[in-house]
Amino acid sequence: MVQLFDRTSDIANATYDLEDALKGGFVTPLALVSMDESSLEAVAAAVSDELGREFAVEDALQEILAIFGRVISSTKLQGALSEAKEAGTGLGLAEASWAEVHDTRETHRVSCALSASGFLRTALTTELVGDVVRDVSFELDSDCPPVSRVTLLGDTRLRIVVLKTLIQKAVTLSPRLRIADYRGEKIMQTLIDELRGEGGANLLPSDFRDLYDRYGSAAKKKRVICDFLAGMTDSHARELYSSLTTAGEYTVFRPRE
Repeated sequence: MVQLFDRTSDIANATYDLEDALKGGFVTPLALVSMDESSLEAVAAAVSDELGREFAVEDALQEILAIFGRVISSTKLQGALSEAKEAGTGLGLAEASWAEVHDTRETHRVSCALSASGFLRTALTTELVGDVVRDVSFELDSDCPPVSRVTLLGDTRLRIVVLKTLIQKAVTLSPRLRIADYRGEKIMQTLIDELRGEGGANLLPSDFRDLYDRYGSAAKKKRVICDFLAGMTDSHARELYSSLTTAGEYTVFRPRE
């Protein structure tokens, strides 16, 4: 069961994260196959570490090209492209495989459409998942079913690792997400510093302030502050941070919702 969970988690991370990345405008298929040398080196190094064997930059590029070439030229996705074209939602796409699209303009149009159209993104993800699931092998242990083996056949595990690493490098470590992470960390650190500072406990709601005053040890007081922050929604945290740090007028009155 643990192996089954690990395999399904890998498949989900590698495929649906790609769909989210396309929808969010972080990447396009064309951008992924056109990565610069340093990015390909980072992907190759990460794949080598996870697989425990050498994986060259050329191997990474060929695998990326193979992943999108095989999927984009698939019958199912070609059907989706054709339907989108007939419905007028595919930006006038031609029915051609990745390897056959020699026109730069058409290549760009296909790549952008796969990112912009939810219909095409779903078709892409479906094809990717199906491609992987067809290569899953299950060996039942009749004596102890929970320890049955679940393995990925052929080069499927390699494709999963490459795709997962590719998305991590292109999206998770992108400046857009890193800024969001840094902003969230700065907001929480500022709130912690303010609440732990002199008179900061007075900023707590009455129920948390009562708990804070009731405890004598510093460790328990810090725990109350942590519990308060842990229960905050994102909007509440931003609002409190803004009221403490933003210059300008502040009112205690709020319109009723």
